[in-house]
Amino acid sequence: GTCPMPGADTWTPSGNSLIPGNLRDDLTTLTANVTELRWTVQTGGIKHAIVAGLALTREGFDRDLKQARKADGSAYDTTATDLDGLAAAATVDLNKPQRIWSGPLNWVTTTRNENQLNNQALYVFDTLKFSEAWQLSAGLRAERNEANYRTFDVAGIGTTTDADSKDTLISGRLGVVYKPGANSSVYLAYGNSEAPSATSVIASCAATGANQNCNLDPEQTKSYELGTKWDLLDQQLSLSAAVFRNDRTNARINSGDPVITVQVLDGQSRVDGIELSASGQLTAQWSVYAGLALLDS
Repeated sequence: GTCPMPGADTWTPSGNSLIPGNLRDDLTTLTANVTELRWTVQTGGIKHAIVAGLALTREGFDRDLKQARKADGSAYDTTATDLDGLAAAATVDLNKPQRIWSGPLNWVTTTRNENQLNNQALYVFDTLKFSEAWQLSAGLRAERNEANYRTFDVAGIGTTTDADSKDTLISGRLGVVYKPGANSSVYLAYGNSEAPSATSVIASCAATGANQNCNLDPEQTKSYELGTKWDLLDQQLSLSAAVFRNDRTNARINSGDPVITVQVLDGQSRVDGIELSASGQLTAQWSVYAGLALLDS
């Protein structure tokens, strides 16, 4: 029902406010394993620090939606007096509310969700050190993302849906670092990322309705960043600054055509930003941290 105005002494609830209650029974599980190998090698005058790995994750989400019903399993009539002896339109004295439910709580499962998200990823990164002043970092990641979302109509009051999403994602990064001194560095970096429709085990992709996106290709984002870091006062104070740009060229949006319910990858977005930060232990008693981020979206 609508909340009473300040100073009101009574409240007239809507019919649905008399329902004894609803319940959600959730179970979320996560199993993950990461196996990573690290080694260093030198080819000619170039030193390599290589990291390679395999990441496996499996997420599960089960939800039972339950509703308090009568002993025979039928729903309570919110317009009658079979709830707490009061009609739906009866007013409630806010000073002495008598809305405590004393009837039976027979929880009946009405809807069940069984969602699953599996991801397998292979990655390799290499940091190439050409000299004390110059180094290059490069990496590549390939992964398979598979999701299944199922909604069961247990009580026969709705629909049963089954949605699937399968994507192969390729992402990488490339960066160069120049060190003008032992305690300073300047870097330029590029990277990309891919976001499938099924990114969460709880929020499913849509297989029906006005926002269908399960079969869309992943969204693509490219990032560019130029930054620097300086360690001062015998490395007791660190200063850093960066400018960056994030471009998404195929964001998911509605088609705009009422006949075409499938979303399309026609959206575009850009974020330009500047970040400044300072941190350090100036004395045994004093530490400092400051940060500033400016974003233009």
